[in-house]
Amino acid sequence: MNDSSIQLWQWLRHDRSISLCRIEGIGVEPAGDDEVVRVRLATVETLWGPKAADERRSSFQRPVSPLVRLKVQIPVWGNVELRPGALLLYVADGPAAEAEALFAGNTAADDPALEAVRQVVAFERKHARDAEARKDRYLEWLGKGRLLRRLFAGEALSRDALPRMDVDGQAAAAAAAVLGDDSAEPFLRISALEWLNEHLWAVTSPAGKAATIRGEATALAAKDANVRQFAYDALIGLDPLRIRQEGIADPTAAALLRKQAAALDAQGRARLQALANALTRRP
Repeated sequence: MNDSSIQLWQWLRHDRSISLCRIEGIGVEPAGDDEVVRVRLATVETLWGPKAADERRSSFQRPVSPLVRLKVQIPVWGNVELRPGALLLYVADGPAAEAEALFAGNTAADDPALEAVRQVVAFERKHARDAEARKDRYLEWLGKGRLLRRLFAGEALSRDALPRMDVDGQAAAAAAAVLGDDSAEPFLRISALEWLNEHLWAVTSPAGKAATIRGEATALAAKDANVRQFAYDALIGLDPLRIRQEGIADPTAAALLRKQAAALDAQGRARLQALANALTRRP
C-alpha cells in the first residue's frame, strides 16, 4: 500500500465503506487455466461509513501460473500479500458482507499511511458541516506533510463546494506552489496540474490564474520529464488573447516563459513568447 494508491477523496465523497480488516481464510478453486481465490475477512475497525459486517467475503480470478500473473493486471487483489492474519485497508461498495471490493492494501497497526487515513476521516467526520474549517485545513495539508493528506487536500480544494469557490485565488496559488516545487513528488505535481487546469481555472480569480501560469512556467524546468511535458501541454493550450482580455498580468511568469522558450523549437518558442507578451501589462 502506498499513498498514491489510496484514493481517499473519491472514497469519502462517494460514501464507500472503508475498514481495517484481517484475513481469516483463503480458499483456491481450479477454473481451467485460472483459479478462483476466495478471501474471508474479519472487520477489525470501521473507518468510514455505516458499521461494516463482522465478516467480509470477496473473490477474484487469476492465472494459475505465477509467471503469467506478472503479465496481467488483477484488479483490487493483484498486489496484495494473501496470508492468514494479515491486516488490510479494505474499501468496498457498501458495508454488507459481500459488497463489491474496490481496494485492498496490506497494512499494519503502526502503518503511518493507515494513521493518516484515520486522521483525515476523523477530521472530515468532525467538520462535516464546517466548510470554512475544512478549507483552512486543506490549505494547510496541501502545503506540507504526508503525500496522502496533500493529495486529499488538493482534490478537496479543487472539487468540493467550498466557500467562495476560490474567488480569492488561495487554492490555485497553493496548488501552483506545489507544481513549482521541484522537491515535491512528480505524482503530486502532475495531480496539481489536473486540479489547476481541469477544476480551479474556471472558478479562480485573475491572481489565481496568474499563479497557475507561474507554477506551470516554473515546472517547464522540472527534473521529471513527465512534469515538464504536462506543464508544456497546459501552457500551449492557453489563449493569449483571452489572457489579455481577462486582465491577467504577471511579470514574473512572463520572464519565466521567455527564459524557458529559448530551449524549445520554433513553434513552441513562438507559443510561449506570445503568452509572455499577453502577461506583460501595458500602460
